[in-house]
Amino acid sequence: MSLATEFLRAVRGKRSQVSFSRRLGYTSNVAAEWESGRREPSAARALTACLRCGIDVSGAVTRFHELSAPQLGAPAPGRNAELHCAQVAAWLRAQRADRRLTALAAATGLSLFQVSRAFSGATSIKLQTFFDLIEATTQRLPEFIATLVDVENVPSITRDYDRLMASKDLAFSEPWTAPLLSLLETRRYRTCARHDDAALARALGIEPSTVTRCVQRLAEAGLIRRRGKHYEVAQALTIDTRSAKNRLALRAHWARTSGQRVLNPQEGDLFSYNIFSVSKDDFTRIRNLQKNYFSELRAIVAASKDPEVVALMTMHSMLWAEPDGE
Repeated sequence: MSLATEFLRAVRGKRSQVSFSRRLGYTSNVAAEWESGRREPSAARALTACLRCGIDVSGAVTRFHELSAPQLGAPAPGRNAELHCAQVAAWLRAQRADRRLTALAAATGLSLFQVSRAFSGATSIKLQTFFDLIEATTQRLPEFIATLVDVENVPSITRDYDRLMASKDLAFSEPWTAPLLSLLETRRYRTCARHDDAALARALGIEPSTVTRCVQRLAEAGLIRRRGKHYEVAQALTIDTRSAKNRLALRAHWARTSGQRVLNPQEGDLFSYNIFSVSKDDFTRIRNLQKNYFSELRAIVAASKDPEVVALMTMHSMLWAEPDGE
């Protein structure tokens, strides 16, 4: 059974297929067609079904990513509520941010033309394609689905959802799990004689007790597993910090880490800063350069094979207020 089919059944709930179809305004038993896989609704039609079954779509997307919720513009639930493909495309564009279409096409298996059309709003997006694009842009598809329906009724993603929630918790409660996971993927670790918490602690410049605690929590969350004398990464620690309430604390943690290395630089470190005055238009251009830079950085990281080093890259552009005197 496909994910789209499971989701539609979860939306229908205890209603019969016929009554569900009638609620959506169909005279035929369209629910049977959808759930058998013979037909597939568009994402807009599926979200309309959510609305007409009393699901608060606006509240769901707000919990998922508050800043982009207005882009969807979902109405209140009701028997006549409806969403259109242009609204769905606008919300997807907000999730896409600065990610390249070519990268999204590769991640979803769709053609560049199909991805471009989906984001343009010029055509309706099939529900499964909509799900694929959410996963490609946010890596949080199970969480998105769980904001709309009971994830226990979508068994194909239940395990992924549990891992995602564990990953999300770890990213904020134990920030050092992220570089530790990356370190476990390096060639040096894979070829060392055995796992050694103290050696990993020295590499990261932190206490061995922190590594021991992080390794234990990563294993409990199913993100790493023991294989022989080493650990291997079972699943990436993925978190979209745009919607996380405590994202500022996580950003502050890595800013402090960077600041501490500025005071105690080591070989290979590179630090630079610049204080300047420019026009507002030019400052916007500089900010766009920063966004493009991180987009290029992510592309290089994604394409890099056989990792050898773990690194931290921070960049903070800030604008001082204009003088308020007369």
